Amino acid sequence: MKYTAKGEHHRNFELFDENNNSLGMISYDGWFSMKVKITQGSSQYNVESANFWQTELQVKKGDEVVAAIKFSWSGMSVDYQGKTYMFKAGMWHNKFSLVTDTDHAIITLKPDFQWTKFTFNYQIETDDNYTEGKSALLILILIYCCNQMQAMAGSVGGAVV
Repeated sequence: MKYTAKGEHHRNFELFDENNNSLGMISYDGWFSMKVKITQGSSQYNVESANFWQTELQVKKGDEVVAAIKFSWSGMSVDYQGKTYMFKAGMWHNKFSLVTDTDHAIITLKPDFQWTKFTFNYQIETDDNYTEGKSALLILILIYCCNQMQAMAGSVGGAVV
């Protein structure tokens, strides 16, 4: 399947399916803040830090943890529905992929920077052989992960200069 996520001033991202139906939204407190609200239908989820160093995040619906994200040198691990996946960036951050333990890409997100609007959009493709690719919530979580990886890469690049 193919999806599109449209960004608005680095504060909101909306996910659309192939028929341009809205599947959910990510709303940031500030520019690429760690705290976000994910809305999917009538359900609300919050992304919160799970530790002092903010290297582990939890996606919660009320008090229930529905997903966990952990930062590592090789990318991020994403725990979702009882399974753990790796989420990796391409060499130049030109694509991001959720991969299985055999390194097969299930979901691939390609950022598309819109210079005229100064925002990111994402083109998203999923492997139809995996049910994970049909989860709008998981895709919204991955958009958040992409944004965090890009923000970290930008801050590291700025520190090196």
